[in-house]
Amino acid sequence: MDTDPTDTAETDQTDAPPDAAGSAAPTEHREVLQTGTGWFPVWFTAGLAVLVVAGGVVLQGLLPPLRGREFADPVTNQLAGLLDLISQLAMLITFGLLLAAVAFTPSRRRQHRLSETGRGLARLAGRTAAVWFAASLLMVPLTAGENNGVSLLVAVRALGPFLSATQPAAAWLVPAAIALITLLCARRVRTIGATLTLLIVGAVWQLAPVLTGNVSVGADHDFGSDAAIIATLAQTVVIAASVALLAAPAAAADEPMLLRRQRRFAGWALPFVLAGWAVVTWYELAGTAPLATFYGMLKVMALALWLLVGVRLLASLLLRRPRNRLAVGVDLAIAILAVGCQVATAHMAPPRFLITQESTAINYLGYDLPNPPTLAALVLPGRPNMLLTTVSVLAIVIYLVGYAILRRRGIAWPIVRVGAWVAGWLVMLWAVSSGMWSFSGGTFSKHMLVHMTVNMLAPALIVLGGPITMLLRVLPSSRDNTPAGVRELVTGMIGWKPLEYLLNPVLVGLLFVGSFYVVYFSDLFGYLMRYHWGHQLMTVHFMLSGLIFFGMVAGVDRMPRELPHLAKLGMLFAVMPFHAFFAVALLSTDGIIAENYYRSLALPWMTDLLEDQKLGGQFTWALGELPMLVVVVALLVQWFLQDSREAKRKDRAMDTGLDDSYEAYNEMLKKLSDRADR
Repeated sequence: MDTDPTDTAETDQTDAPPDAAGSAAPTEHREVLQTGTGWFPVWFTAGLAVLVVAGGVVLQGLLPPLRGREFADPVTNQLAGLLDLISQLAMLITFGLLLAAVAFTPSRRRQHRLSETGRGLARLAGRTAAVWFAASLLMVPLTAGENNGVSLLVAVRALGPFLSATQPAAAWLVPAAIALITLLCARRVRTIGATLTLLIVGAVWQLAPVLTGNVSVGADHDFGSDAAIIATLAQTVVIAASVALLAAPAAAADEPMLLRRQRRFAGWALPFVLAGWAVVTWYELAGTAPLATFYGMLKVMALALWLLVGVRLLASLLLRRPRNRLAVGVDLAIAILAVGCQVATAHMAPPRFLITQESTAINYLGYDLPNPPTLAALVLPGRPNMLLTTVSVLAIVIYLVGYAILRRRGIAWPIVRVGAWVAGWLVMLWAVSSGMWSFSGGTFSKHMLVHMTVNMLAPALIVLGGPITMLLRVLPSSRDNTPAGVRELVTGMIGWKPLEYLLNPVLVGLLFVGSFYVVYFSDLFGYLMRYHWGHQLMTVHFMLSGLIFFGMVAGVDRMPRELPHLAKLGMLFAVMPFHAFFAVALLSTDGIIAENYYRSLALPWMTDLLEDQKLGGQFTWALGELPMLVVVVALLVQWFLQDSREAKRKDRAMDTGLDDSYEAYNEMLKKLSDRADR
């Protein structure tokens, strides 16, 4: 993390850009969350959210208890609900302050550094992260006690066994760790890249308690989990942008511009919030009438509140009604109340819990696989991976919109790059939305076919599209000493110095190849396959590791650590044998990988696990060669084109007299020849 070793209120001002207003930024930012008309409704509805959560826990206590929770402690349950809400609000305020530091306060564009105001907001984010950390850490024993129907004291005395048996309790260790890192680093960050890293890492890993909660149980939990991921991330964007606007000092930047920026953040994210929570509500209600239970009422109320935020935002756009901080504060207050409803339902039993699961496959996968796969069932659309299907479609649409913008501006963009990008994401879309994905959870061979596709075949094409280069050409630049735009956020992230060390070729190669050996030749694979979030984590990991590796070897975009073409070719050839060795190991081993998991599925048509595993080895071998061939051809073409451009550049320089190296070289040879003659 790029940090400032001084970290005092009297920090040297020579490296910090001045605020737009030209005055020194305040060294103390406690007043940020206390002043301004926009904050009053937020504090008011935060109090209402506490009452909603407390009421939800009380209502759950009035219902017949679930098996194993007959002697639940009401005090422990209330504390769990309250600390959950405090953790959520502290986390969202932390994200909002970090976003304000990088995108809602002036920054120095060329150095990608935060202003003193931005650094003050980041320091304040460190304080709210302390609350987030304390609440998340307390949620570990509280969740263990709540889920097992015992008091907090009992859970603390036997915390180790409770953690090993209670996944939701152990999941709270993840946000606690992320909050601690944020607490330690936010007070000292000084660059856009470091601040963005804290924000992105925190936003992603906040998902751990969500994915081990109510959305992880029963039929269709694969849809419920993916929808919860999409909705939670989008909800974080909406709330963080609103907090960022209210936290940014009004005198430090152009107020109308900040209001437009907050509206764009919220406008793009709100449809995903509504769609995601709608799917989660459908899944958790499991066919019961929405208003037939207290649980359904709270879910409908949360959806209605988010819809109200969307209607208010849409009305301001259609009526062209100017917004102010008070309007944004009202929207944020409504969103906070919706979060309160969601936290309340997280501590209640959804109707889905009362439905008996019909098979082990439904327990692990969320759906059953009663029939063996046919060619048509594998190739044609099947049960989709909702998360990666959404990502694939968005990637294609956004890229094509960017291409259309460049065409309208008269800027040339190679059609080959468009074709490679679209083809790569279509391959990815097929892998995660066809019947192949449906059967990847139940058979090792289809699992390897999907994972080799998302790790090698699709990334090898995607990186040839040059998305970052296109993004930088499409997006406008912000002026110096103004809040950084998306372009500056991207360049600030790329220019973050630690990223150059993380993208060391040796580390990238080990991550790309070593992941297969670590995951599949250990007990980790069998454990992760038992949970939808585990299968998704593997898929996303292999996709990202493939994109990073192939982006470094043959990508069009300039990487933070750029390698010469010969080194790229050597890196590719160094990695290829290890993929082949992995395939050979799968073909030659007689032990069954994740045998307990596959036998527990008890699929009637899966009679020979070892033969299916060897088929997976064959897929690994075949799909490992084709992408490598594509990358070698692309790399050689890039090498040839670069040499051709360099030769033409030198020819032009010599023709215009700007490069006299050729004449100097000839003069040196002449002098050596004359010396030899003497």
